[in-house]
Amino acid sequence: MKKLTWIIVVLSLFLMGCGQEELTGDALIAKKHIERLDYDVLSYEGEVQEYQLTEELLSDMPYSVLWGLPGNNPEPYMNKSIVIHKFKVKNHPLDHWKCCGVKANGKVYAFVHMVEGKVAGGSSYPVLSKWEDDLGGGYWSLDGKTND
Repeated sequence: MKKLTWIIVVLSLFLMGCGQEELTGDALIAKKHIERLDYDVLSYEGEVQEYQLTEELLSDMPYSVLWGLPGNNPEPYMNKSIVIHKFKVKNHPLDHWKCCGVKANGKVYAFVHMVEGKVAGGSSYPVLSKWEDDLGGGYWSLDGKTND
């Protein structure tokens, strides 16, 4: 009976480990950056966008707003490839954001902008309880303190 219990425990631990994606490269660097901000990472939502940062692109929405947020200085990254990684986090200032009949559900999307293996900036956005992902263009800095 003791041997069967150990087999079940080992098998359970193995199966739990298989269900979690091991992050590498830029995704791992981005996750560690978020954790240094004291946010709890709930899930990695993937690489959501890759683009070349140009002056022309910076004159268009949403890039003009995103790169204008505190902590996002586009100048060092001009004409470079930007890769955005998306995470769902908690313990973020926007966890309990509410306005105009819409409120966050205790979780936040954190978008980390990566360039050549380094964090170049980011943004955040509350996960909403209704009208999921639609605030009509509201963006916050990665720390959630500044909104544009």
